[in-house]
Amino acid sequence: MRSDDSGLLIVAHGSTVNSDSSAPTLAHAAKIRRTKTFADVECAFWKEEPSLRDALFFFDPERIREVYVVPNFISEGYFTQTVVPRELELIGGSRNGRMDRSGNIAIQLGTTR
Repeated sequence: MRSDDSGLLIVAHGSTVNSDSSAPTLAHAAKIRRTKTFADVECAFWKEEPSLRDALFFFDPERIREVYVVPNFISEGYFTQTVVPRELELIGGSRNGRMDRSGNIAIQLGTTR
């Protein structure tokens, strides 16, 4: 299955102390990118660059209609239920997105075709 108008955003904690902490997430994104399942695959982190707060700017809204957000944390909890939605402006923000009870997030970016 290939999606020409969907993007994937993998979000992780990151570290200000250990720059290698993001390596597994970046490698995972590279592997998914090579499958060409999504039109674009990006990563963002809470504690390092690229920042979670700026993550949706990575996707071109003229080309990418929807971004699927996949948390890459050790478990579900505060970051998946509170921090990620807040930083992506889904809580109290103006983004057109949805989060289900499991913490899965999909955000609408561009116009429908």
